[in-house]
Amino acid sequence: MGCSFCNPAKDEEEEVQKPKEYSWDKKPKIDPSDFIIANYKGEDVCRVPGSVNGQQLVIQNCSNNMIFVLDCIDSINIDDCTNSKIILGPIKGSVFVRDCIDCVLVVPCGQFRLRDSHRLDIFLHCATQPIIESSTHIRFACIRLHYDLLTDHMKTAGLSSFNNLWNNVHDFTPVDGDGNWHQLPEKVRLQDYITPPFPPQLRDVGWTVTGESKALPVNLGETDYFGKEICLILVFSDEENHQSDVALDFLSALLAINKKCALLSSREVQLQSADASAMGLGSEEAKKLEQGPVCGLIIGGDNCAQSSLQVLQNFSIRGNVYVNHDPITAPKQAHSFQQCAAMHLGC
Repeated sequence: MGCSFCNPAKDEEEEVQKPKEYSWDKKPKIDPSDFIIANYKGEDVCRVPGSVNGQQLVIQNCSNNMIFVLDCIDSINIDDCTNSKIILGPIKGSVFVRDCIDCVLVVPCGQFRLRDSHRLDIFLHCATQPIIESSTHIRFACIRLHYDLLTDHMKTAGLSSFNNLWNNVHDFTPVDGDGNWHQLPEKVRLQDYITPPFPPQLRDVGWTVTGESKALPVNLGETDYFGKEICLILVFSDEENHQSDVALDFLSALLAINKKCALLSSREVQLQSADASAMGLGSEEAKKLEQGPVCGLIIGGDNCAQSSLQVLQNFSIRGNVYVNHDPITAPKQAHSFQQCAAMHLGC
């Protein structure tokens, strides 16, 4: 006879097995309803940084209100909104707007799609060509947006400050005559469209309707440089790929000393040494193109060349900045740069 107190098989059968734990089980549970803003009528909504954290978002069936989502967003659908003013932080992917009427949108994004909407004013930063369809009385302007974490959110979303095709709109359903979309005036102000009172949470995140962020420079979207006083500035990459930060600092310093200067257009793109020949660059600049992405700024305005050289002289890393201010060659070189950038970026 065996000892009933010494039966290892029985002990194993009675032992409660612990379930296996996996890394994905430890992630916080996400409630999809937390990322839906729906059915707000006359009531403002404010989502501050940290409330979305790169998730997908839906805004639908809202009217007569302001909606602020100042956070990094993966993608967003905006449907059936009327007389709403919607101000968004950087969207990594796509913005789909459908069946909206009499709205104002402030949107930095990777892609922008609009259909079946009417009488919208859109302050846009878009890395690719915006598309509209079956929509009328749409007006676009370059984005005006500022809050404390905007620069960080742009980097998290993978959006370049210098790739903004806000005015290169493709209309799938064009009409004869005036067309379905227009540009807002160059000197448009966001405060003429977004007016107080504002949700009190905005003060804590540094949002201001009158501010213009260094991270989102106003881009006039001009591509015809001939017959104008312009200056081409190329900021080459360094070992740590700081070209975008350097270009933003250069542009900020330039606009500070010459209020008549303006950013006509810009691109951030990885070029090749072979592109140097097409752009009329020398062998030294050709080697720098291989170091990483380059930021190209086309500046226009009275005395823009002299002001650009003044900023260059005061810059700590002059060796990584190329400036062409020659009235004959600068327009041609700027045009060639834009062609090379479009070829590599596909737009």
